[in-house]
Amino acid sequence: MLLFYGTSLYGGVDRVAGGGFHVATQFFHLYHVPVFPRKSFVVFAQEGRQFRGTPIGLSAKSVLVAWGRTACLWVAAFAGLIAVMGVANAGPTAEWLPPAVVCGIAVTLLVLSYTLGIVRRASFARACALGREVGLSEDRMAEVSRQYGQAVPTGFDVIPTAAMAAVPAAGR
Repeated sequence: MLLFYGTSLYGGVDRVAGGGFHVATQFFHLYHVPVFPRKSFVVFAQEGRQFRGTPIGLSAKSVLVAWGRTACLWVAAFAGLIAVMGVANAGPTAEWLPPAVVCGIAVTLLVLSYTLGIVRRASFARACALGREVGLSEDRMAEVSRQYGQAVPTGFDVIPTAAMAAVPAAGR
């Protein structure tokens, strides 16, 4: 029996267009199914299985997205197979309909995980925090600032929007 295993990046999230990087997690995989997360990276370039990046703390968002995408793929495959077999064997009943609906929901969730901005794109605060963590240059941070249309705070210190209301204005 051939056992196919190794490590690969999964769960690409928090893309920063201006900075040209995203977060992904390196997983131990078994037959390309992510099993155990090893560590997360800010990935600057990736070609095939080779990548250039900086390790960061384990990203829960990346791990959950990787496992969620895998679960959606497996659920869609099995439910779709059951639905197809149900259509082939169905007489006047519609026993194939529930698995077909489950398959449709799983495919929809999978597609949304790749297209929704909240999953795919980093917020400005997250982009600044990642830039600070990996030591991006002032020029690269300026490009991130231009992409988001917001000014990067001095020293890359980001104050969350909700907390800004609580900060007293200077000179009062």
